[in-house]
Amino acid sequence: MTLTRKSFLRGSAAGLFGAAVPSVRAVEAVGRPQQNLSSKKMKFQGTPFKGRVTSSRKGPLADVIVSNGRDCVKTDRNGRYELPEYSEARFVFVTVPSGYSCEHWYHDCWQKLGSFDFHLKVCERTAKDKPCRFVHISDSEIHSAYGQAWVQDVRSLAEREDCAFIIHTGDICGRDGLIAHQKVMDDLTMGRKVVYAIGNHDCVSSFPWGEAEFEALYGPCWHSFDACGVHFLVTPILGGTDRPYGYTPAEVSDWIRADLALVDPKTPVVVFNHYRCFFFNPAKSARVWNGERPVDFRTACNFKAYVHGHMHAHAFQWRD
Repeated sequence: MTLTRKSFLRGSAAGLFGAAVPSVRAVEAVGRPQQNLSSKKMKFQGTPFKGRVTSSRKGPLADVIVSNGRDCVKTDRNGRYELPEYSEARFVFVTVPSGYSCEHWYHDCWQKLGSFDFHLKVCERTAKDKPCRFVHISDSEIHSAYGQAWVQDVRSLAEREDCAFIIHTGDICGRDGLIAHQKVMDDLTMGRKVVYAIGNHDCVSSFPWGEAEFEALYGPCWHSFDACGVHFLVTPILGGTDRPYGYTPAEVSDWIRADLALVDPKTPVVVFNHYRCFFFNPAKSARVWNGERPVDFRTACNFKAYVHGHMHAHAFQWRD
């Protein structure tokens, strides 16, 4: 039987992740702020990042993780947090907990806000008692917002299976693809959270770093979110990019450690990336984060799965 678009979407792309972990429901982030890349400086110079995390029903929220891309802290009982000054910071972002969504889950550091606040809304879809389902796609490599009928197939699949969110693990493809994909597949058009990881063909900017265009449209290249009792890490690609990226594996490693240090050891952890961690070393693939300060997910957390793209698996065919 030839693998068709619909059978692919129902099968491998459906990443209907319900295995050994609880349910996963979406964290929504519509209306992402746009960055003015031409005015960016290479370093951010400012005071420590401060702010507050509140919710529509419960007011201040305690024990919510907030990060500057390296350091991670939890909010106090008044929902307040303070992160240290970090000259390499590009964003301040919140790890939205299970049972909530957040319209604007990150702030661009160059906005120089007096307070980096986050307002969360109650979202039953992400509650801890919900089953863990999401749709995984990758390497769509589109260059136009027109004629993308498969996008509706993805939405229909997500609705039919009551999936928490949709994750795209990279190779959206080039500047035109990055712009087009945001038009056809975001939180509003899909009716649930859509998460993007950066792929090798998504590092397309000449200044100030290869991932600048991706950041302008989709936000931080690495971040985390919780849904239905599962902790998800979205991590960036580590090599083979069209343009050089402006981060290091060690930089991301430091954030991963800081993030996982604040996660309950019993909480299941799922990692997203475009490549496998050690793409050319299958023996360590999907277990160890590369770099001078590697992270072994098997010992660092309650590791459950490493979900990646790049392989264009949907191009294969088989027969019954």
